[in-house]
Amino acid sequence: MEVEFASIRIESCGTNKRSGCFLIRELLCFDRVLGNVDQAHDDLPVVIAPLASPPPRILLYKGPAFFSPHPHSLVSPISHEARSCIYHPRRRVDRVGIHSSCHSPQVSRATAPPNPNKRGFGTILAAGGSVGLKNTQNNIYTSTVQVKGKDLVLQVDTGSSDTWVYPTRDTKDLFSDATVYTDLPLKLSYGRGSVSGYVSQLTMSFAGYTVQNQSILLVQDEEDMSLIESNLTNGLLGLGFDTLSSIANSVAQGTGGQSWGRTILSNIFISDPTTPNHIAFRLDRTDDGNSTDVGAFDVGTFASGLEAINNTAEIPIFSSSSQQNLYWNILVDGVTLNGKAQTLKTTVNGGTQTPPAGKVSAVLDTGYSLPQLTPDLAHAIYTAMGGTLVEDGTNTTYAVPCMAEAQLVFQIAGHNIPIHPLDLTQVTTITTTDRSQNFTMCQNAFQPFSSNAGGGEVDYILGDAFLRNVYSLYDYGDFIQGFSGLAQGDPYMKLLPLTDATAASAEFKTARAASLSAAGMPPQIDPTTINGVPKALPGTGGGSPSGGGGGGGGKRSWTCCW
Repeated sequence: MEVEFASIRIESCGTNKRSGCFLIRELLCFDRVLGNVDQAHDDLPVVIAPLASPPPRILLYKGPAFFSPHPHSLVSPISHEARSCIYHPRRRVDRVGIHSSCHSPQVSRATAPPNPNKRGFGTILAAGGSVGLKNTQNNIYTSTVQVKGKDLVLQVDTGSSDTWVYPTRDTKDLFSDATVYTDLPLKLSYGRGSVSGYVSQLTMSFAGYTVQNQSILLVQDEEDMSLIESNLTNGLLGLGFDTLSSIANSVAQGTGGQSWGRTILSNIFISDPTTPNHIAFRLDRTDDGNSTDVGAFDVGTFASGLEAINNTAEIPIFSSSSQQNLYWNILVDGVTLNGKAQTLKTTVNGGTQTPPAGKVSAVLDTGYSLPQLTPDLAHAIYTAMGGTLVEDGTNTTYAVPCMAEAQLVFQIAGHNIPIHPLDLTQVTTITTTDRSQNFTMCQNAFQPFSSNAGGGEVDYILGDAFLRNVYSLYDYGDFIQGFSGLAQGDPYMKLLPLTDATAASAEFKTARAASLSAAGMPPQIDPTTINGVPKALPGTGGGSPSGGGGGGGGKRSWTCCW
């Protein structure tokens, strides 16, 4: 496809460019700037034209830029703005509106020393690195972004792709300059909860990068969102693929295919293809008695001491769709429980592809506190630990002896990944509905899950209780330099197991005993009595809980914190 532009402003390439070439500084379509080399990205015509005279035409195509063999043309990505110029050559387009290139994200970054852990090609300035990770009671992991120089606390979520913020009385002024597109309303649902508002753009900083015109959902209303109602976060940072982004899809549908709704990580990685386009997580544990254990959230780098992950095998992304990747979904090759191999049978039925026989698919999701397994595997784990299924109508909760252990090992891409006993159960407090009795109860952290509840697309959701046992790397697809320019490879994951089963068992015995004997802890319930007349295990508890901890009086119903 060829098109004549109204004017082209050029400069000499200088000493850093090929001799005899020139640099296109701006492409204009009837006075409208379409491209600027200092802000070049995949949606704008870009930068270099060979030979000595200005080309009368620009050749456009869908793909990366490269030198044209033709002496008077520049081969460049076609943009939606350029298409507008092509299809309407006599229409002046100078308004600022939803279809304007003014909305295209622009990324800058802080200067930093070269990154010794670079992958791919070129020298990297490690503007990213570890951006900090906070653990709240093993239930939520958060990091920060900056708007107008102020921190916003967001949950990190590899299971979704949308970034949203909820303005409060203390933060609402940070969004006064945001561009709000009231013709792009959006509602995002998370289980029983939801947030709704409008697609908006603002300047946001993250991991040493500043992104102008970053698209987010600026929330107007929320419903049953404990993250907000408990004042735990200002919102959520979606770290999944653009294909899953409701914001990106809403922008594309509302603007005739424009792509300025991309995620913040897409904008960062596209802005500099030499930056390793991965993120990595080391999730810490709060109840192991190790006060020096800290988590890490790395962007384009690796956590200190965990660089060995770069030498592990790439784990391909498995998708139930043959057309696109939707989740950070990989195959689990096997599971053993106390040394015995478990039978794996997929229930995925929501797409065009299913896992091979004897394997199951699993999403690795930092935004999911409690992993979800097939009901038969969850039942096998917790009955082996002496657990009892709680008759509460959900069939998801097991009451488990608090000092019980199991050797649960996942086999993925040649790795044996033991699960720390502390990650198998959670210590909770329950009380009878008449508030006459309090008990300590330990319940399952890995929960029964039906693939149909996940849209039929996954077998397991391996959330935080699994991810604390690995250093996990999420690579969005390396940029590859080819004859015709840059191409992006397939995304993949890498895992580095962190848990030593023997050491973990010893740590569990010490840390769990300390938790159960802490002052004020009520006595432990006998799990076998959870569905009948509740009884306490003799000699347990760390103090004098209100309401006592005896038994008797008939079957009780419960109010608890699961």
